[in-house]
Amino acid sequence: MSILKSMKTRLINQPRFQNLVANRRSPAFNTLFQKKPADYYGYDLAANANAKAIVIGLPKAGNNWLLGLLSDCLDLDVLPDVTTPGSGVCMTNQPFSSDIYFQKNLRYAVYIMRDLRDVVCSYYHFIAKPGILAGRHRQAQFTRIEDFYFEYFLGHLSALHDFPGHAAGYLRFDIPLVRYESLWDDTAGELSRLLSRWGLDVPPEAVQMAVDANAFDKLKKSGKDNKGHKLPASHMRKGGYGNFRKELPEHVIADIERRFGDYLLRWGYTLTTR
Repeated sequence: MSILKSMKTRLINQPRFQNLVANRRSPAFNTLFQKKPADYYGYDLAANANAKAIVIGLPKAGNNWLLGLLSDCLDLDVLPDVTTPGSGVCMTNQPFSSDIYFQKNLRYAVYIMRDLRDVVCSYYHFIAKPGILAGRHRQAQFTRIEDFYFEYFLGHLSALHDFPGHAAGYLRFDIPLVRYESLWDDTAGELSRLLSRWGLDVPPEAVQMAVDANAFDKLKKSGKDNKGHKLPASHMRKGGYGNFRKELPEHVIADIERRFGDYLLRWGYTLTTR
């Protein structure tokens, strides 16, 4: 993050400043201040050429899965990022910043959360797949998950994504929270709950069609073309939750819970070492 952007973000974090810029911030983060509910509740994204919904979450938290679900049930394109022209749904893994805060075309936002211990497992197996190291993770060559965790997850990813403060940075603006675990257990129910929170009336059959089109077994087998955004089958692994209990060594679990225990407890996760 640049020095200027960092200064702007720190300024935004001041409550007095938030009140001053209530009319300039993105409608997605302005629900507590809006004088016109139509700006954020029941807003028809297709009615505005650049209106967007954004999925926010840590990497490997289920962002692409939720992105595909929303794209299908709302019949919207998947956009590369929030600055891409056109209406649709997009996503970000980045910590809260002024770049997103002042995006006037953002009408809806949702934060997807996953147990950080499962995120570690998923991220390790993701970068271990053939071809991944040719990209931005080319320096992350590990054959043991504990080496990945101590050297790369803590040494690089934690600072890049601000794991302890990532969720709180966004959720203080009263955007909906979707838990990966709940979405896994009841995909249609959680998706319907999110759409209702946004004030969108989507028929149950449209929700179920989206759920069927984004079933994990199907995604793992053939991937998916999310209306122009290709999700390769290699991006998917096994899904589910609690896998860390079998995949992480005990000393790694203990270290995660020591470093990030307050974060896990704050968001309702149970520790195994306390």
